[in-house]
Amino acid sequence: MSATVSIVVPVYNAQEHLEETVSSLLAQTYRELEIILVNDGSTDKSPEICKSFAEKDSRVKVIDRQNGGLIAARRTGIENFSGDYVMFSDADDWLPEDAAETLVNAIEKEAADIAVARLKFVKSLKTEKLNTLDNLDSYLKQQPVYQGDELRQKLLRSFLYSGSLPVSLCGKLYKKALFHDVYKYAEGIAFFGEDRYTNMALFANADKVVLVDKVTYFYRAGGGTSKYMSGFFSDIVWGYKNDLKLIDDFDFDREESIKRVSEYFLALIETVVNNLLLDKTKSRREYIDKITEYVNDPAVRLACERADCDRLRTVERMILAKDADGIFLYASKTMKRSKYRQMIKNILARFGVRC
Repeated sequence: MSATVSIVVPVYNAQEHLEETVSSLLAQTYRELEIILVNDGSTDKSPEICKSFAEKDSRVKVIDRQNGGLIAARRTGIENFSGDYVMFSDADDWLPEDAAETLVNAIEKEAADIAVARLKFVKSLKTEKLNTLDNLDSYLKQQPVYQGDELRQKLLRSFLYSGSLPVSLCGKLYKKALFHDVYKYAEGIAFFGEDRYTNMALFANADKVVLVDKVTYFYRAGGGTSKYMSGFFSDIVWGYKNDLKLIDDFDFDREESIKRVSEYFLALIETVVNNLLLDKTKSRREYIDKITEYVNDPAVRLACERADCDRLRTVERMILAKDADGIFLYASKTMKRSKYRQMIKNILARFGVRC
C-alpha cells in the first residue's frame, strides 16, 4: 500500500481563492492523501466551502477552532495529521497536479527524510510564472542530496542567515517521524519567523535531504500581509537573540556567523519600518519616535557593533548612525511606490508570512 501524504491548510477568511486551492490538492496524481483544512474561526464563507469539500471527498477533513492566527492554526493541523508524510499549503495558493507525486518519488528514491522543491510567484492559475521564490541552483550544482555534516553546514546554516533555501514550510515534503520537539526554536514567535525556526528544527532532526529541480508550489503574488503588525519588531529582536544562541548550538563558525546574523537582523529592520508606515493612525512625529525606539534598542545596537559595516546598505547605515528622521524620509519615499508595497509583501512571503 502506498504511503499517505497529509496536506495541512490553515484557513481564515479565504473564500476568494479557497476553492481553487483545495481543488488543486484533490487533483493531485498521487491519490493517497489526507487533506486537513483548519478553519481558524473564519467569518466569511470559508467554513461552508470546507464542509462542502469534506462532504464530497472522504480524504478531506475539517477542523474548526477559535481564531488564534496562522501559527496556531497550522500547529493544530500538525497535531492532528496521520499520514506518513506531510506537506503544507496556504489557503490562497495552489499546487501543480504532480507536486505530491514528485516529492514522494524523490524522498523514497533517496530514502531521505525531507524533499525540497522549487516555488514560484504567480498572479493566477491562468498566468505564467513571475519569478522564482527560491535559490536552489547553487545547491543543485553541488549535489542533489545532503546528509551528515554537509546537511548541517550548508542547508541548516542557510536558514540561519543566507536565505538561499526557501524558509517557507510550503513546497517541501517531510517524514512524520521528524515531528518531535519541532517548536523548540520558535516558542517566542508571534508573527514573523515561525516557518524558519520550524524548518531549522525539522532539518536538525533529519539525516538526509533531497533537493528537487522542479516547481511543486505556486505562491499567489500579492498574498502577503498588507497590514501593520505591532509585534513585528519584537519578533525579529527575539529572533536575533535566538540566532546568536543557535550559532553555538549548531557549532557554526562563530565570528563570521555572528556578523552575518547581525547584518540579516539589521536588514529586516527596514522591512519593519515599511510595515510601520502601514499604520495610518500615526502622525509623522509618532513614526519617527517609534523608529527612534527601534534604532536605540539594545539588540539593534549590539548588531551594529557586530556587523561588517562595509556590507551595510543605505538604511542599515542610517540605523548605525541612529538617523531616525532619515530612515523615515527614505521609507516614506519608497512606500509611495505601489511596486515597493508589493515588494514588501513578497519579501514577507519568502519567510512564510501570510495573513
